[in-house]
Amino acid sequence: MVELRLAGASTLTQANQVVADYVPRFNTQFPVEASQEGLAYRPLPQTLSASELFCFKYQRVVAADNTSSFAKQRLQLLPDHERRSYAKACAGA
Repeated sequence: MVELRLAGASTLTQANQVVADYVPRFNTQFPVEASQEGLAYRPLPQTLSASELFCFKYQRVVAADNTSSFAKQRLQLLPDHERRSYAKACAGA
């Protein structure tokens, strides 16, 4: 937020003060009336997990040398007690 930099806020307390001063000015400058009274937020159903919902998942195929690439990085998969090699296996990350 540019206002934090302009105010020279470098601590959480200073940042909170800048935001507390900024929000009323912003709301005055850009008012939008609510179409309905009350909160629009609804609780997350128990069948959903926030950590599963707000994440990215990628599928990769493990190379013959037991490595997989992600974001220009090569990741080596070490053998474990179940498998000696993960070559050609699908891996989710």
